[in-house]
Order: sequence, then C-alpha cells, then structure tokens
Amino acid sequence: LRPDVIVSDLTLPDGDGCDLCAELHRDPDTRGIPTIALTGRSRDEDLDRCAAAGCVRVLVKPCAPDALADAIRLVLSESAARRH
Repeated sequence: LRPDVIVSDLTLPDGDGCDLCAELHRDPDTRGIPTIALTGRSRDEDLDRCAAAGCVRVLVKPCAPDALADAIRLVLSESAARRH
C-alpha cells in the first residue's frame, strides 16, 4: 500500500513525528510521498525542523478539519503537477 500523502502529528506515542518524516524522506521507497506535519508547536525552530525533515506543509493545532482537507488537496495537486 502506497499512500498519496502522509499526515503525521509531531507528538507520537512511540517517538517523534519529525524524526518519522525525516526517515520517510531519506528512504528511496517513500521519499516521493509528500508529508504534512501537525503540531501544537509553532516556534521558528520547530517549523524549521519540519522543513529540514522534508515536510511540505506544517499545520499548527488547533487545526480546523477544513484547513487540513485543503492542505491535503493542495499537496496532492502539487504532487500530480510534478509528475506530469
């Protein structure tokens, strides 16, 4: 199963979502899948860390469901445009 986009919170029960996104970005099998990070942290260093991990979007919580849906649609649209 290969998702078109991955959405991850940065606070995970078993680790750090930013580390997960970085690992996905380094792996040749998953690096082409865009990642969106959700976080309650909005300091510049947190946002910079997300960007360095390969996240294409960062949404700061609380995040309205419509905002998440819009971000997913935008990322999918951008991804499709890059493939063509």
